[in-house]
Order: sequence, then structure tokens, then C-alpha cells
Amino acid sequence: MRKRSLRTLVTAAFATAAVTPVLMLTGAQIAVASVGSNIVGTAEANLGHGACDTNSAGGSGYYTSCGESWCADFARWVWAQNGVNVSGLTSGAGSFGQYGSGLHSTPRVGDAAVFNYNGSDYAEHVSLVVSVNSDGSVGTIGGNQGNSQVTRGTITAGGMYGSKHVSGYVSPIGGRGSSAGTESGGAGRVRWADFDGDGRADYVILNDNGSARVFLNKGGDGHGGWSDLGQVTTGMTSDRSRVRFADYDGDGRADYILINGDGSVRVFLNKGGDGHGGWSDLGQVATGLTANPAQVTFADFDGDGRTDYVITQPDGAVGVFRNTGIGSWSDLGKVAGGVTADTSRIKWADIDGDGRADYNIVNPDGSITSYVNHGGDTGGGWTLRSKITTGLTSNQNTVDLADINGDGRADYLVTTGPTTAFLNNGGDDRNNPGWIDYGQIAAGA
Repeated sequence: MRKRSLRTLVTAAFATAAVTPVLMLTGAQIAVASVGSNIVGTAEANLGHGACDTNSAGGSGYYTSCGESWCADFARWVWAQNGVNVSGLTSGAGSFGQYGSGLHSTPRVGDAAVFNYNGSDYAEHVSLVVSVNSDGSVGTIGGNQGNSQVTRGTITAGGMYGSKHVSGYVSPIGGRGSSAGTESGGAGRVRWADFDGDGRADYVILNDNGSARVFLNKGGDGHGGWSDLGQVTTGMTSDRSRVRFADYDGDGRADYILINGDGSVRVFLNKGGDGHGGWSDLGQVATGLTANPAQVTFADFDGDGRTDYVITQPDGAVGVFRNTGIGSWSDLGKVAGGVTADTSRIKWADIDGDGRADYNIVNPDGSITSYVNHGGDTGGGWTLRSKITTGLTSNQNTVDLADINGDGRADYLVTTGPTTAFLNNGGDDRNNPGWIDYGQIAAGA
């Protein structure tokens, strides 16, 4: 599609009256996936390959793997194949110890396991986590392992892989399946956004003046707690409903997005926030289609890791402008006739873990009807899942959807001061139990 600014598309938006004014449905199903499971799939596709062999993408080796110690080349290549931001990573295993927020002690599928790290620039080995087992062991796949090939390995419950000791794990930033591209929390004081790029939604308190305080998600109350970053930005508006947190540039971290009074959009790229790396002001990135912030949602509609501009018209019709790069948008047209014009009931969130935000309706009893996104009416349609959960609250206004545990699927949150989480286990229509009660994860702001 030709790239145009949002303002030049105003007259064309929603002009096609022939589109059926309801969500188009399709019986097509898509596999449940996430950043982690995608990484596992790529790693498994290269089992048995050597440093100079043809890789699963059809190329030769893994970066500069041919002729050198290549465990880091392999891990970096697998991450890159899945859209992970690999900036700063090199052919040295020690570079993984300096990546992102650094090493942590809790392994997650898709993480890199770093061995015998010296704390600065050297590590003896790096491999990828492909399973976290009930006995405390961790399954891995790594390059330059058995017979100098890509092979499986096991880290014992005691943290050993052969004679090597695991120093810690580091999570990929971004990637296809990341939830950072979709905002959560609406216009409320509490927002959910992946601020540090580890795949888990963090707890953001947004004040009336637009300033924000962030608590990094380490598992939530009873599961690893929170890390208070303090105030990460000063305020830029007296109307907090105009502030959103979503990943604009696809680096896996939610950025600060401001909808101005005239509807134009300004973006501050997240470099860690005040006191932790600051922000990069991109200025105006879109002229906008409406001055009413309630009509605008930022969600990753196409699953490329970058948030898109979603507008809900007064009649409930939904249009999407795909984010194709800094200040550039592509009009996807009317992607759904819509089910309701009450935007407070519409929650865009990735229910099935394929990286694309799905269209979810919170019913008055707290139950959720989901339309799984296959590209919308202008793409591959939608799949109706009539009730993915029964009501877990009688107040629909307390419901949010956000990925708390970093598995790529949005979880069900109820915030009534404290926040209680129900982890997405496939949904009531697909599994029993469809949701796992995770208990209270935050005492509240």
C-alpha cells in the first residue's frame, strides 16, 4: 500500500458502504504461539546443523559462525529470526550478560541461558531455554555443543550444564508475539505496559498531569514481587486519557504516546525513562483523525511488533492505520463493522498468542466475547469465540487484559484497588481450566 499521512486519509476512511456492518467471521484457526514458542520452533528446526551448514532460513551458518566458537552466533541468529531486537549482541557469549535489563534468576521459554559469566564481557557459553520443567531442570538448545552441532541440553535443578554453571537468564526484547505494541488500561489511572521489554506487563500509575510511576513486574505479589522505578516521566498534559503506553518502534518496550487536543499524535521513545536512560522525543508522528481520545486505541493489529492506530467510529466501525515506520502509516481501511460503539467495553489484546491484537468485548457480567484477528475484514477475517471466560466480576469497568506472565497471551485482570489476575490457559472454550487463578498480584496504587 502507498504510505500516506493520517490526515490525507480522513476523507477515504470508512467510505466504503458496501462493507457488511458486522464482523466477518472465518472458520480458519491459527496455532497458538508467542515470542518464546516461536524461538523454540526456530531453534528446533536447526537441530543437528553445524557452523557452516545451511540454516533453516536457507542461508549459510549463523552470522559469522563458520570458523569460530559460535554458540552466541546461533542464539543471536535465532532471536533475530523471530524479530527480537539483537542490538548490542555480538559473537561473544558475554554480550548476552550485558543485554537488556541484564541477567535474572527465573528462566522463561525463549530466554538465553548464560554460563560462567564474569560480570563484564566474558561468558563461557550461551544457549536458549526451550522448556522449564517441573523437577526444576531447564531444557535448552544451543549451538557449538555436542559434536560442534546444534543440540539439546539440560540445566540441572542445581544450575549445572556439565561442568558449566548457569550465571542467569536474559529475556529477549521485542519479537513477533510481544504484547508491548498494545495498550491496556484505557483512560484509567492504572495502566499495564511492558516498560522494560521482558515480555511481562508492568504496573504503571498515571497521574492527572500525565506523569507516570512504574513498578516492574517480577511476577507480582506472592510470585516475585515488583521493582519500583519511581517516577519515569514528568507530566505533559492535564488530561491523562490522552496518554497511552504502547511500543511504537518495535523494540519491545512501551513508549509514551500523547494524543494532543487537535487529535495529532506525539511519541516519546522509551530509553528507560527518567533516571534510567530517558526518552527520545520524535515529535508529531500523525495528524490524527479525531480529537476524541476515547475513539483511539493503539494496538499491534498486524503482529509486526509495532503499535498501529485503531479508530472506533460512533457507529462501532473499526478502522486501522498500520504503522510502517517513523511517521509513516498505511490505511488498511474498515477492518470490522464492530459490535458496539461503547469503547469502554472494547479491549484489544492478544488472546491466542499469535502476536496480533484481537477484538474483545467485555460483557456487563464480566464475561468476554473474543473475535480472533486473522487480518480483519480486509485480510483473513475473524474467528468468533463466543465466550472465552465466564464473568469473574460483576463490574465490567474493572476488567483489563494484559500479559502478566510473559507467555504471549493476554491474561484477565480485575482491578478494584487491588488487582487480581487469572492467567490465560487457552480460555474456557478451549481448555479446562481455561484460566488459572493467580491471586492478588498488586495491592493497588
